[in-house]
Amino acid sequence: MSSLQSIEKKAMKNAFLMLCIMAALGIVVYNFSNSVAILIDGIFSLISAFSTLLAIKVSSLLEKEDKNYPFGFAGYETLYVIFRSFLLLVTVSLALVDSISKIILYITTGTVPIVNANVFMIYVIFIAIMYVLLNKLYGHYYTIANGKSELLLAEKFNAKSNSYLMLGVGASFLIIGLLKFTPLSFLVPISDSLIVLVIAVMVIIDTLKLFINSIKVLGGKGADSEEVNTLANSLASELNSIKKTPSIISNVRIQKIGKTAYISVDIDMNRNELEKEKLKEYTDNIRKSINEIYEYNRTFVNIV
Repeated sequence: MSSLQSIEKKAMKNAFLMLCIMAALGIVVYNFSNSVAILIDGIFSLISAFSTLLAIKVSSLLEKEDKNYPFGFAGYETLYVIFRSFLLLVTVSLALVDSISKIILYITTGTVPIVNANVFMIYVIFIAIMYVLLNKLYGHYYTIANGKSELLLAEKFNAKSNSYLMLGVGASFLIIGLLKFTPLSFLVPISDSLIVLVIAVMVIIDTLKLFINSIKVLGGKGADSEEVNTLANSLASELNSIKKTPSIISNVRIQKIGKTAYISVDIDMNRNELEKEKLKEYTDNIRKSINEIYEYNRTFVNIV
């Protein structure tokens, strides 16, 4: 197991324990709070806990390959990011629908279900703190991994989004206390729904961007032009130090799936009187240069 996989595994195991505690608390507290939102949050934490076990399995597949997967299992990492993004979209959408339903109910009937405010507030503060700690946990291990783990980045984003959501709900109770003494006191019963509505929309927008980008990667989206040009210039410089002539590289293509970079480099046999007997030396130096930049890569050197 590589050092990066060990880092991911350690982070996911710690997160699994924290999420199990959060899930158990949500399901138990639901019975005392009369809040469906807490039950939804508890179930989501339970799903997230078992998702971390899936993430550990995905991470362990990184360096493997077989006859059915001749280029490895890197695609499963991006699939996992899509899965986690989808779960976050579902959770936030449920919170959004719940908020809108309460607002509509209040407008049409003038009343909304009353939750146990004290229990609800204590739960929200505790869960918000747990999500902040999860965000710090993932951020810590993501830094140790030198920013090369798409799994940890997705989990960090998820924890950060949920912490914002919970902190927003908690802040609504403070706002309730202030609204009671203003002309806007009629908004007190739905103040939490209004705040959750705003935060949910913001989180959904960012999550959709992550979800759509991951879909594009699976669909074959390549790396941005700046990254391609940087690699092409680096390879040209490396070969120039050997050949002392302009670059023999005619094209460079990069597609990154998770931590794995799939790189295709075209060498022009007719450019600058390329010496065939030195071809192996050139290709070896290309692979060496790429290995220094991308820890996990599948490099193809093509003679054109």
